[in-house]
Amino acid sequence: MLTGLSLGLAMLVGLSILTQLWGTSRFLRAIASYRAPVIEDRRLPQAAIVLSVRGCDTELRECLTRLAQQNYPRYSLHIIVDHPSDPARAAVQAWRDENALDNVHVEFLESPSPHAYLKTSAIRQCVAKLNSEIEIACLVDADTMVHANWLRDLAAPLAEGDAGIVTGNRWYAPLQSTWGGILRCQYNAYCVIPMYFLKIVWGGSLAMHRAVFDTPFFDQRMRDTCTEESAIRESATTQGLEIQCNPDVFLLNSTECSVAGCFQFVRRQLIWTRLYYPNWPHITLGVLGSYALLVATFWVMVCAAYHGNTPIALLDGAALLAQIGFAQGILELLHRRLSARVVERGGESFPPIGWRQRTTSLLMWPIFLTFLLLAVLSASCARRVRWRGISYQILPPSRIRMVNYQPWAEVSNQQSPPS
Repeated sequence: MLTGLSLGLAMLVGLSILTQLWGTSRFLRAIASYRAPVIEDRRLPQAAIVLSVRGCDTELRECLTRLAQQNYPRYSLHIIVDHPSDPARAAVQAWRDENALDNVHVEFLESPSPHAYLKTSAIRQCVAKLNSEIEIACLVDADTMVHANWLRDLAAPLAEGDAGIVTGNRWYAPLQSTWGGILRCQYNAYCVIPMYFLKIVWGGSLAMHRAVFDTPFFDQRMRDTCTEESAIRESATTQGLEIQCNPDVFLLNSTECSVAGCFQFVRRQLIWTRLYYPNWPHITLGVLGSYALLVATFWVMVCAAYHGNTPIALLDGAALLAQIGFAQGILELLHRRLSARVVERGGESFPPIGWRQRTTSLLMWPIFLTFLLLAVLSASCARRVRWRGISYQILPPSRIRMVNYQPWAEVSNQQSPPS
């Protein structure tokens, strides 16, 4: 019986690896072949960068500087500060005083929707005021570091063809010194390929054509949605506009986080997915299956070794190492290929992975699958989610409600730190 079970598990591990290899190879071929159109400056549409801030991120100043130095002929930077008392206001004003740029505009969030989270309301408010000459609105997060050609790479595909949205994704540096940072990096590597093929957009590096955001449907959905990505995607698809995933606008994030902070981040991402992705049960079953396969392989190996069945123990040990090693191999391969694309576009090379980081990450993969399973189970039954110090009640099947708005300054003065 033990022999049959062992062989069955080894076959499942092999099938799992082949499936991942097929998906990874398709993704790598797709990003290698992707070429954004080359457009002369005079033909590039006028663009607006929309940045919503709540709280003063440590990267905010560098983020603003990079956004102001884009290799793009005509664009403006629109910053929506959550509240006049927000500490980001002083940071933004100090930066403006030093740079004195005419194309930077600052406003405050005025009427947040009770059924959308604050960033979504800020984006809706900003794009509704954009003048008719602006054809493209680009979204970015305050903790992201864009390269000089980022805006050009987002806008060029929208200037030609049927694309309504161009999106990148985040990439967390796998050189973290904290367990939370490593787990977040592994989660990100786990999600990048499925997000690409499912055309799930990311609002931290995204451009949308006016045809997407200048409609009553868009405004209505942005008032009642769990995330702006969901509303933006729906607005494009209802009009038959394409969604392009551009590997040149993947953005590196090197910030550290704790295990608790990582769990809240992953749980929040999974809650949004649960609310707007129709096949959420498939995701749950997929994560449960991956975890069960790892655990079953481990225990069969232990039982075989205990009963002196060395060949079976070695077989399952090899299968276990194959699962872990292949996951790490995918992470490192993605790291190198995405870095090469960004460097090609004038960005900074992602830092190389050394043996110390590689060893730590390898040891963390079994912990990650346990961590991910707990996050999925928590997200499946969650009734509230907290983001930037604000709690949102989940209203099944796909709505949220803001429980109690407070400016960041007031939240930060409370004893418990905001998530």
